Amino acid sequence: LGIKWMVDSAEFVSNWPGAATYHPAMPFVALLLVTFGGLWVCLWRTRWRFIGLIPFVLGTLTFLIPPQINPRPDVFVADDGISVAVRLADNRLAVRSKSLEDFTVQTWLQRNGKRQGDFTQMVSWFDMMERGGEEGITCIGTTCIYTKDTKRVAFPMSRDDVPALCDKVDLIIAPSDATPCPDKTIVPQVAEQRGAYTLFIT
Repeated sequence: LGIKWMVDSAEFVSNWPGAATYHPAMPFVALLLVTFGGLWVCLWRTRWRFIGLIPFVLGTLTFLIPPQINPRPDVFVADDGISVAVRLADNRLAVRSKSLEDFTVQTWLQRNGKRQGDFTQMVSWFDMMERGGEEGITCIGTTCIYTKDTKRVAFPMSRDDVPALCDKVDLIIAPSDATPCPDKTIVPQVAEQRGAYTLFIT
């Protein structure tokens, strides 16, 4: 009965307007502050344990920090090296994946500060290619190039397109492991070994 009351109250509160808010993933420093503050409060027994509330509160309020200080990733690369996403100027994600409902894609959406399943915050990569790109992204054929400031990242879908990009861009998210410009590429084999990537264009 007690568990039922808990579940019922949770469902009741979750239906209130504003019951949940969504924010970008907190920076690593914020995680350290929250952890340190929480441990300080829990481990000490004297009154000065409440000093730990200061770093705890500061860490939890990091979602108020503007993006200029707490930058968000510009490019997401899955551990298969094939599924990718790029953050557009309006903060939506242009996503190249078999399905926008994919678990990895939904995780990227949450990390970008949006609710899971909010498809208005995503753009299909393949629809974008047909239009020739979006703001900040230019697509010619099956190759799209993302530009931010003076940096350019290429996303070719065919390995035959890679050689022509070597001298034109700063980074290539390659579709295969065979590449003529290895110093500029993230290939599926590397992503598979090291895990998913988030890239910050600075």
